[in-house]
Amino acid sequence: GWSFAAKAWGSILVTNLSEITFDELAFDQLVLKPEYKKMIKALVETHSGSDDRLAKDLVSGKGGGMVMVLHGKPGTGKTLTAEAVSEHLQCPLYVISSGELGTEPSQLEKQLHDILQVRYDRRMESSRVDRRGKFDLSLSIMKLSHLLPQADVFLEARNTFDLRRNGLVSIFLRVLEYHTGVLILTTNRIRTFDKAFVSRFSIAIHYPDLDQMSRLLIWKEFLVRASVDVGDMGAPPSTKPSYITHEELVSLAKKSFNGRVIKQIVRGAQALSIADNEPLRMSHLSAVIGITEQFEADWKELEFTENIPGAEARQDVSMYS
Repeated sequence: GWSFAAKAWGSILVTNLSEITFDELAFDQLVLKPEYKKMIKALVETHSGSDDRLAKDLVSGKGGGMVMVLHGKPGTGKTLTAEAVSEHLQCPLYVISSGELGTEPSQLEKQLHDILQVRYDRRMESSRVDRRGKFDLSLSIMKLSHLLPQADVFLEARNTFDLRRNGLVSIFLRVLEYHTGVLILTTNRIRTFDKAFVSRFSIAIHYPDLDQMSRLLIWKEFLVRASVDVGDMGAPPSTKPSYITHEELVSLAKKSFNGRVIKQIVRGAQALSIADNEPLRMSHLSAVIGITEQFEADWKELEFTENIPGAEARQDVSMYS
């Protein structure tokens, strides 16, 4: 079997295996423009089903894959979209790390080819019991989608002074040309991409900064997942011990946190409520938010003083005085 933790094939104890439980609501709960969700859903469903009505490339085995680019600032939902697509297709998501691919052209080509071909060239041995009570061994192809975060490392525009980087880009171009699966690239530096990649993308979607309504929906989603009862506008107070009013939800949404920070705040509040042996309340969220805002303020101050001569030493004195 295949281990996503070790990213390798090996022997697995059958007694420890169980069916994968996919979140069927993950894609519907994704906070994204409806037209974007419709396009993404259409592309991945059609590709996953290998619809014969799709136009084929003139060269056999070329251009049959789906390459999706999601670009925007951190915490705007790019990685979450890839995870939601995986849940919707009911197939595991292989997250490719830069460390796996390496930085040498010869190594990159082999590693990238091997990783993207896991879906088609590797086979998993599965067993089932027939009507006579005997085990029948059969081979089934593992269905995967792939995610490459921070793809700009390998897709940066070529130049006349860096031949090694040019080699990396050329290899990536060639692999994408013949890739036949679902590959999702995320980046916050799309302007650095080589222009030759643009025509290889099936779709490119920009993720803007979250507005207040988007943040409200994200707060509500994570709070509900944390078993918090979130009140509606004008609704009477809930009798449940863990409860957030609509007004409190709006006050949370006014804070300009991204989705990743919101998730961490809710998790931190959960941990705090467990430590206090109390239901999760607004007071727990406020405590974590206070620490988060203080850290962000300290970070911005450090960034501001970074390029001012002598400011760093003065900053250290003020921080520890």
